[in-house]
Amino acid sequence: MNEKKIALFLAVMICITSIPMGSFFGKKVTATTKAEIIAATEYNIQPTAIEKTKKIVVKDDKEKTTGLEAKSYNYVKSKKALINSMYYYMNKRKTTFTITYKGKLKNVFNGSVKTMFKPVWNIDKKTSNDFDYLYGNIKSYGIRYYYVYSNRVKFTFKVTYRENAKQTKLVNQEINRIFKEELILDGMTRVQKIKAIHDYICEIATYDDTYSRFTAYEGLIDSEHSFVCQGYSLLFYKMCIMSGIPCRFMPGDGITSEGKTPHAWNIVKIDGKWYHVDVTWDDYDLYSRPIGYEYFLVGSNVMDYDHTLDYDYRTSSFKKKYPISKTSYVWSEEPINTYIPDATLTPEKTASPKSTASPTVSPASEDGLTREEYASLLVASYKKTVSYDDYDEVTRRSKDLYIDFVEAVIMNISDKDFEILAAEIEEDNIDKLSALLDVMDSVYNENVIDEAISYIGTEEYEEKIDEILAEYPSMSERDAALQVLNEKMTSIYESNKNALIETVKVKMQ
Repeated sequence: MNEKKIALFLAVMICITSIPMGSFFGKKVTATTKAEIIAATEYNIQPTAIEKTKKIVVKDDKEKTTGLEAKSYNYVKSKKALINSMYYYMNKRKTTFTITYKGKLKNVFNGSVKTMFKPVWNIDKKTSNDFDYLYGNIKSYGIRYYYVYSNRVKFTFKVTYRENAKQTKLVNQEINRIFKEELILDGMTRVQKIKAIHDYICEIATYDDTYSRFTAYEGLIDSEHSFVCQGYSLLFYKMCIMSGIPCRFMPGDGITSEGKTPHAWNIVKIDGKWYHVDVTWDDYDLYSRPIGYEYFLVGSNVMDYDHTLDYDYRTSSFKKKYPISKTSYVWSEEPINTYIPDATLTPEKTASPKSTASPTVSPASEDGLTREEYASLLVASYKKTVSYDDYDEVTRRSKDLYIDFVEAVIMNISDKDFEILAAEIEEDNIDKLSALLDVMDSVYNENVIDEAISYIGTEEYEEKIDEILAEYPSMSERDAALQVLNEKMTSIYESNKNALIETVKVKMQ
């Protein structure tokens, strides 16, 4: 097996070892490369063209008010009735509709188009088509109005949707079929149901690298089965609501080494508290490990490091209505395995990493790979995949701990285990390597990352940040926090290094 083939082989696997570091340091691998590059004018659902209002007085009112439907929805006498009429049309995904309001303009419109539309998508009649699903599918909206008489105003509303009424109907039908034939949730706990839905979406869909596919329809029904975070989150929202699980669609920003980019995810309710779920960043699209759980039922202590909610979702009123847990939900249940699609087994259906590693050592020798050579291949692949050299020194320090852990594990596993690992390369088999990486990832997360997370927000943590900023005024608060966390993680890791290695060895038996 030549050097290039080995490098590629290991690069695909080693991608997952970057996930622990990615949880709150720098660029994520695979998951973060999915970060949305969506035009703010569209993602934030700003109207494409809000026409300037003009007062036009006409001599007579020729509004059509014949027929029950016209009387009910085209002619209203209160603000509540106006909002309900808008809700009626928008839930039918009407792109242009007219409503005449009898009363003074200032009673229903203060000049802000967003303020007028916002109550419409705040209406939740316990269906999966309105509320967050409606909001997430609106691309643009605008208003035009003129006076029919001094106390009667005619509004014309223009709305464009990312998913039309026919497509939403097909999504509903397909989800109902899935729940009957493929993803049987009966008998599951709420956590099991949430995990089953989370896994199902990761299995059937891939991330849209063209950043042009935003809807549940495009990921679930369309033949390409791909979408960006907005589609992931809307599909997860709809499937949760249709299965009786309280869920919200959460727009905001994802924070990567490249800065903030528009992003969307969800929160779900368990035992009176709400927890974050980011299906997009948990869908690795890797042949060896398609699904992760770094962003499954996590608390704000984890999520706030690389996710920022839009303002409306950070207000005191929202927090009171949706109390998001600071700590992550501790789950150990495994859902009934009701669906194992072929897509998880075919590399063509799940995108592999675009970067491959170039090992700095030659693995070829008559006696096969040595432990040092094998460890060097893993480290070289890891560094190449996460663009290690592009990071600043502070960020690299956090990754160095995990690199040390990888090397230490390889040097200390049993001879039998290492012989299997080395033989796998020649046999084009990655079962043992995949299992080892999963175990290392789990052990490191539970014993180093989680411990470091619990340190965040403590009095000592805050004091150390203040000390660093006082000594180095030009340093950013983020870098100061990273430095404090690095020191804490180093202390945790060095104190438990031998125990971590032994834990991996035991789990691999």
